[in-house]
Amino acid sequence: RCVQETVSTQSTWGSNKSGGQDGEYNPDAIPPNFKLCEDHLKATLVGYPPKDVDNANIDSGSGRYVNQIPFDLCCETKDLKILGSGYPLYFSFLKYCILFLGLGLIVNGSYNLYTNIESNYCHEGSKDCGTNFFNRLSVANKKDQDSLLLTQFILNLLYAFVIIVALHLFRKKVRDIDYECDEALISAFDYSLMIYDLPEPLQEIEYRDEIKKHFEEEIIPGKKFEVTKLNLGYNINEFFELEDKKQRVIDKIQEALELSLIHI
Repeated sequence: RCVQETVSTQSTWGSNKSGGQDGEYNPDAIPPNFKLCEDHLKATLVGYPPKDVDNANIDSGSGRYVNQIPFDLCCETKDLKILGSGYPLYFSFLKYCILFLGLGLIVNGSYNLYTNIESNYCHEGSKDCGTNFFNRLSVANKKDQDSLLLTQFILNLLYAFVIIVALHLFRKKVRDIDYECDEALISAFDYSLMIYDLPEPLQEIEYRDEIKKHFEEEIIPGKKFEVTKLNLGYNINEFFELEDKKQRVIDKIQEALELSLIHI
């Protein structure tokens, strides 16, 4: 049946109906509906949903809003929570990495770098290290300054404690961001269950009645729930085989159309 519909679609080559120009999505249309293609491109862009969602245009291919509002380049990290927790967590991680590096520079890095440069252990006549840019920046340049080395050790130890505290704060921030994103993106997946290994002899209507009754009345004694929707899964191997046959027919039709255009 799918193949017959595809063939009948190709027979209207050059007409408006072949591309679904009336606004209906036809995945097998040749030529395609370029207006729907443009809408699909806009719908797959990243952005906020339109303010007036009731009157917004919806892409028939993906089910997403077409006229999405782009994110501002300087938007807050929390504004990205509509994309899931991954993006806010990633940019928060980058911010904390910059904070950790800044703390290291303030607590001990600036002192270590300054005392390394101002010391003069690595000079031209030194047997251990010569005079060059890298040696002047290294701790070897103050090898003979015990007081400076002791201060550096204390500051390094202090920075270790500061980082431990900062990491605990970072972990708390990560948990808070993940929780906020999860609360902001409430979907059917948050209230869905998947059931496996159902007994095969039952009929479909019996499956639905028994599963619904079990989760509404029997799953927790003394409490009653409401099952909003029940979807049964099926073995769709045969469907994939038909899809492969359909695609082969479409490829042959496309080749025939290309040859016809060449002869024209």
